[in-house]
Amino acid sequence: MLQRPLLHAESIYRRRFGLLDALSQTVHQMIDELS
Repeated sequence: MLQRPLLHAESIYRRRFGLLDALSQTVHQMIDELS
């Protein structure tokens, strides 16, 4: 029963920080390629 609000909060979190996460993944990939 607690799972549904938790999933809703997670979807809001993902929407808000998804761009930031994609950016950090890109940075990590660039660092991996350089090293």
